[in-house]
Parts: sequence; C-alpha cells; structure tokens
Amino acid sequence: MLPVMLACPNHPVVVLEKLTDGFFCMVCDQFVEPAEVEDPASKVIAFRPKLSTPPPSPPPRARPSRKTLEPWIEALSKDPNDVRVLQKLGELHQKLGEPTEAAEYFARVGAQFERDGYFLKAVAVYKQVLKLQESPAVRFKLAEVYRQLGLMSDAMTELGHIAKLLEVQGDADALGDILRKMAALDPDNVASRIKLAELYVREKDPRAVDEFVRAAEYLERNQRWDDLLKVANRIRFLAPEREDTHELVARVRARFGLK
Repeated sequence: MLPVMLACPNHPVVVLEKLTDGFFCMVCDQFVEPAEVEDPASKVIAFRPKLSTPPPSPPPRARPSRKTLEPWIEALSKDPNDVRVLQKLGELHQKLGEPTEAAEYFARVGAQFERDGYFLKAVAVYKQVLKLQESPAVRFKLAEVYRQLGLMSDAMTELGHIAKLLEVQGDADALGDILRKMAALDPDNVASRIKLAELYVREKDPRAVDEFVRAAEYLERNQRWDDLLKVANRIRFLAPEREDTHELVARVRARFGLK
C-alpha cells in the first residue's frame, strides 16, 4: 500500500507539511485545505509559514554628513589626479543628492582613465556621468574613446546625440563642428553629410555644394536613385553656374526623364 501524503488540492504534486497555522502551498501562495494523495514520487517543495504582517523594511540609509567630504578634499589638494579620491568624492556628492557635483568628479575620473589609456574604464565612467546629467562635452569625450577603441558605430551614435542637442539649442557653429567630425569619422554616412550641406546653405557657405556633390557620389555608387535625384536638384538650384556639376546633375535627371 502506498503511503498517504497531504498535497495541495490545486497542485497534487506539491506535497504539504503541517505548519503551526495550517497547510501552506507556495505555488498558490496561500493556506489550503489539504487533500490526501498516494504518490511517493511527488516532489516536496520547501514550506514556510504565511506571515500575517510583512517583515519590517530596513531603515533608510542616512545621508553622509558634509564633514565626510573634508578629508577627501584635503587629500585631493595633494594629488588632483588621484582617481580613488575623485571617485570617492563623486560617490559622496551623489549620496548627498548633488548630481552636478558628483558628475564633475566622475568626469575627472573618466578623463584620467582616458589619459592613462584605460579606455574601457573611461567608457563606464562617462556613461555614469551621463546618467547623472546630460553633457555634450562628456558625450564628445565618450565618442572619442569609442573611436580609440575602433567602435565607430558607437562613436557616431554619441556624436548624433550631440548634433540633436546643438540643433535644438540653435548653436550653428558647434553643430557644424560636430557634423564635420561625423563626416570625417564615417565618410559614407550620407545623412550627416547632407545635414552639414544644409547647415552650410543656411550659413550661406559655398562649401554646401561640395558636400552635396560628395553625398550625390555616394548615393550614385549605392544606387539610391530617389535620394540622389533630390540631392542633384539641390545642386542644380544652388549652383547652376558650376560647370563641374553639370554632368552629374544631367546624368541623374536623365535617368528620371528630366532635362
């Protein structure tokens, strides 16, 4: 005769054990009326009493006193590039609820790692800074570190973030610098090159046509005809007198049956 076991009526394979307050099924997450089963192969699951009240939550961590900063500031005065001290000051300011100050110290940690050639550590720290506050300068440093690591796609992503911020801010000079950096970093990134060309147009810079021509040459090589027609029309509108662009524009427009 098989031994009789007490199991959960909803989950017969869960064998119950009597607790002080009754029978508790961890699968149902409640006390149940047990059912008798004859199944010695049932898997016994750990049991625990159902608590009437949840356990008390741990007390909140007290913020450090500002006095805790003093010895670290003194230590930093002796060696301004001590990464350990800079890191500690960043952590203390973060605990004090001062993200701006924390970000400044962490940014100095990242810069020191970058100077020392610890590029992966620099990436981690710069990302930590950006979680605390947005900073185009730090994003630019992060992009440069990615470039040093050969991670061009990641570098372009960070430069793209900066370009969007600068475009919103209306800083045309800084935006031009970033777009030129993107064009140099990835010559085949036609989107950034066209943005640079359009920026030159707004600034009445004659370099606009040269950038459109470079974009057109890329689009033609990659047979992106619709985009190429748009760029060719921009060249035709901006520089109808430039003889060196006539052949390109005529060739593209002829493909679409245009004169």
